[in-house]
Amino acid sequence: MPTVKKYWYNVARTESMGVGSSTTTELINLPVWRTPFRVRVVSAYICSSDTMTGDTTNYCTFKVVDKGTAGAGTTAICSKAFTFGVNLAPHVATSLGTVSNNVIPKGHVINIEKTVAASGLGTPDLALVIEYNRF
Repeated sequence: MPTVKKYWYNVARTESMGVGSSTTTELINLPVWRTPFRVRVVSAYICSSDTMTGDTTNYCTFKVVDKGTAGAGTTAICSKAFTFGVNLAPHVATSLGTVSNNVIPKGHVINIEKTVAASGLGTPDLALVIEYNRF
């Protein structure tokens, strides 16, 4: 008989959320998930419907943020700037970088944020994937 892990602690899970597209100067500040229990975020990825090519001057940065229970938190979990040489390929999971501040209490809201530099960078339709463990 296989071993059953009570409540599936430390077993990898994923949450996927549609983020949509944005224009070059459009900012995104979108709540995407409320933690159902205390979790440890392992990684976060963006999957794109089309190509996005980074630029040295006109670029965007995506950041996954723990907004807490009151919506005022600013703790970054991970982020990635899409500058020159940092691109998105269609239907390929692209990591949003090294995860830190990754233990999130039950009931916290997780946001995805897009900021822009100079004239910004438009984005195709995107999905955010968060890999986590119950902790």
